[in-house]
Amino acid sequence: MGRDGIDNGWIQFSNVEIPREYMLSKFTSIDDDGEVVDPPLAQLAYGALLGGRVTMVTDSWRTSERFITIALRYAVGRRQFQKKKGDGAENQLINYNLHQRRLIPYLAWTYGMSVASHEIQRVYKETLANLDEGVETQDFEKLKSGIDQLKSLFGDSASLKSTCTWTCLSLIEECRQSCGGHGYSAYAGFAKGFEDHAVQCTWEGDNNVLAQNSGRITIQKIKAGPKSFKGSYGFLAGAFQDGEVLQNEQSLNDLQQLLTSFNSVILRIGSDSLSKLARLGNDWDAIAAEKP
Repeated sequence: MGRDGIDNGWIQFSNVEIPREYMLSKFTSIDDDGEVVDPPLAQLAYGALLGGRVTMVTDSWRTSERFITIALRYAVGRRQFQKKKGDGAENQLINYNLHQRRLIPYLAWTYGMSVASHEIQRVYKETLANLDEGVETQDFEKLKSGIDQLKSLFGDSASLKSTCTWTCLSLIEECRQSCGGHGYSAYAGFAKGFEDHAVQCTWEGDNNVLAQNSGRITIQKIKAGPKSFKGSYGFLAGAFQDGEVLQNEQSLNDLQQLLTSFNSVILRIGSDSLSKLARLGNDWDAIAAEKP
């Protein structure tokens, strides 16, 4: 579909034996008797998976940054229809409320993704540094701390990778449409950008599965109670299960109250999911398609 410079494909053999030493066995191997030999710390293999997901959060931000800029600049430069009858000046697209509603939320999303990208990159590098130091010095406390960070990063990267790659793909298409026929032209770059980015929703973990993993971890944290509300899940500690967080219209201007309201929504959805799980015999597959 895109990324034509990458050798993606498949090959099939019949009656061919692959030597053991040719297998990709960085962490897990097979001995002469055919037995699987697991690494002493299986969690260390997570790092290879998470690196790609973390990078895709940054890719989504950079790609979104590029295309929202193109669409907004076009909206400023492109004029259509007179402001008033008899007025010779045509109106800029950006002045139309509908156009602002199409693009400004995606601009805000792009800023949000940049913050998320910087933070998850920082945590990822810090986690790897702790693991490397623990292995090198045989400091098992440092290793344990690094592995705990790795587990937390697993949920964070699953959530951000799926959310950011989905949002970026949607952003590219909305930006393309907002530029009219010019957006469909190859020189605008939207078509190539869409084709190349689309695979990010699939590789290094299908987005639907990753989103489900992230939701499951969040629900399990809520089930475990306040003792588990730490690290990247510390936001749950300030959420409210009952009562109204936003008391009036003025509350919408208080960023802290807005943040608390979003956190409370997540807590309530998680609690509701626990109730549904109980009714469904703790069947996670059955709840995966449930809408809050």
